[in-house]
Amino acid sequence: MADIPRWLPLSHQAESRRQRATKLRAQIEAFEAVLAEHRAAVEALKIKKGVANG
Repeated sequence: MADIPRWLPLSHQAESRRQRATKLRAQIEAFEAVLAEHRAAVEALKIKKGVANG
């Protein structure tokens, strides 16, 4: 990985990668939660619009 200097011990590099992976997973989960909320809101609007037009 470009953000981890080569001179660090391999165990430290591995720990840094684990920490980065944990942070990225948390960011992905947060994004997926927001996306799910957005999709639910869009569906609600579609239903509301369908009822208004029906």
